[in-house]
Amino acid sequence: MELPKMNILKLEIIDGNIAVLTIDRPEKRNSLNTACHEDLRHFAEFLDNDNDMRVGIITAIDKKIFVSGNDISGFHTDTFFIPNSFKDAVDRLEACHKPIIMAINGMCIGGGTEMAMAGDIRIMSDNASMSMPEAGLGIVPGCGGIQRIARCAGTQLAKEMALTGRRVKADECYLRGLVTAVVPQDQLMDKALEFARMMTARAPLALSFIKHAANVALDVDIRDGFRMCEWAQLSLARTQDKEEGVKAFMEKRKPNFIGH
Repeated sequence: MELPKMNILKLEIIDGNIAVLTIDRPEKRNSLNTACHEDLRHFAEFLDNDNDMRVGIITAIDKKIFVSGNDISGFHTDTFFIPNSFKDAVDRLEACHKPIIMAINGMCIGGGTEMAMAGDIRIMSDNASMSMPEAGLGIVPGCGGIQRIARCAGTQLAKEMALTGRRVKADECYLRGLVTAVVPQDQLMDKALEFARMMTARAPLALSFIKHAANVALDVDIRDGFRMCEWAQLSLARTQDKEEGVKAFMEKRKPNFIGH
């Protein structure tokens, strides 16, 4: 296993199949510059291309700030937005074939919220929060935050967060359906790894189909969604992992999935 070279963010492997990307830029309040955007894309590509990897986790080392958005020092030029490398990175995370868990251990501000919403499962520490204050800078959330929050928790919350910049604390994020769980700060990674290990025990190809079906569920007619899952079921029926899963169930043992 050869790890991709990272510019700024830190990558480590846990259990041989869980890739953990850590944001550690405290001098910039964990804001992300174009080098960080490249690291995020490399992370998604690594997950997709390395057969040993089953799940990704993104977290931050800072206990107060998860991601404070884009490095605002780049905002003085129009070229910062053309092309928008951060949006490309966020979209790439969402499109990754492997599940990605966002272990949110502090404030998500602006782009931080938009990046978090691209994850498949979001877990928050009890001191964390989400906000979209872009309108105070004369801009808008440009990386899909409004749309992803609207789809997850409704247009009312998406509008309120973007129009007012209000900080939504962890308990409300949970109640509004933005996150799966809220835990004490010192239990965050344990909870993220608990979810990751539940997924590594399942068939990788099935997880990929499930993620894709859920991502497009609101984009397609429901009957098309049904047909997509029927097609996935037929495709998976021919895989080694399906045979292994059925055999392990009959033999009352844990399956050994290989992703084929």
